[in-house]
Amino acid sequence: MSDFEIPALMEEFQAAFQPVMASVDGMKEMLGEIIPTCQDREKRQQFEEILQSIQQQQAEVLREIPPLAAETEAEIRAGMAELKSMSGQVDALNGRLKVLDAKLVETRKGVEARRLAAGPAPLSAAAKARAHFSSLRAKLPASPAGLPLKDGDLLVRQLLAICQPPVAQAAKGLGNIWENWSEAVAKDAAEKAAQGMTKNANKDAAEDTAGEDWLGNQ
Repeated sequence: MSDFEIPALMEEFQAAFQPVMASVDGMKEMLGEIIPTCQDREKRQQFEEILQSIQQQQAEVLREIPPLAAETEAEIRAGMAELKSMSGQVDALNGRLKVLDAKLVETRKGVEARRLAAGPAPLSAAAKARAHFSSLRAKLPASPAGLPLKDGDLLVRQLLAICQPPVAQAAKGLGNIWENWSEAVAKDAAEKAAQGMTKNANKDAAEDTAGEDWLGNQ
């Protein structure tokens, strides 16, 4: 018998059920013999009630227990058949998994062989960036050990050595407003005079060039 086969449950049930029913029949037969010979009316009535109860219970057992046992056996057999089918599906899946696992191993071997044949892989962009920043970090001045920061003077000097701030020009006082106005007017007049002289010089040079061109053409 395989793991999914079950014995004939109804036959085993009947083999255990029939002796019980035979014992009940024997009890009924004994009561049937006692009742007619019992002279005490009250006891006779008790025996009759006992016999009637046994008959009713036996009829109920015969009506319900065998069909229930048959139904239970049918459910068990159906469940075992389903388990057998599922076991077959599991076996099939295991076979497919083994095939896929073998293919995966072969694929990995092929990828590894191609990688070895191609040589070392080129650096990725992230690796190149890390190498670049590492080289920049190596160029920075090393921080002195035990840098005192309680007053901040040494830290300020270190920062100023790295980044020199622009030299700020000294603020010019406002002075006397009339003197400032006079200086501004004089400066503006000087600039306009210089512009006029430059303009006249350019005009004279242009006229000289034009005259020379006219003489050359004559």
